[in-house]
Amino acid sequence: GSNVFFGFYVEIMKWRKRYYGSWFIASMIMFLLSFIWHGVFLNDIDKVTYPLWLYYTLAAFVYFCIGFIVTVLATKVNFSSKKYANGGFLGGILGFFFYLVAFVLGISFTEGNELSHVAIDFMWQIIETGIGGLVAGYMYEVYKDMAKIIID
Repeated sequence: GSNVFFGFYVEIMKWRKRYYGSWFIASMIMFLLSFIWHGVFLNDIDKVTYPLWLYYTLAAFVYFCIGFIVTVLATKVNFSSKKYANGGFLGGILGFFFYLVAFVLGISFTEGNELSHVAIDFMWQIIETGIGGLVAGYMYEVYKDMAKIIID
């Protein structure tokens, strides 16, 4: 009886490490990509009208939530046997919907919403969230392979 319980416990702990590690890394990558996009390439972060510490705190929280959703999708929905392919594809779709919500609600750094700027931001959000999903799926597979090496 105790061997069955211990084996089940080990499997749960391996899954948790894979999942939490993938979630954290994917969230950080998306946050950093957002910072690079808005802080370096577009340099529109200075248009934020409230303190930057508050913006970064809220952005980190939002990306942590997005990372959670992307990681769940990458690891639980199976279009492909490769988790990174699932994550990249589903992350891109998720980015599409997140941008639509932000656009409809008027959440933007820019004034006037020029069509070219909207299109570029739209594509970037799809790419950014797609990369987050790809990273989540890839890291999940890496942790899974590491667990096989260490445990087996």
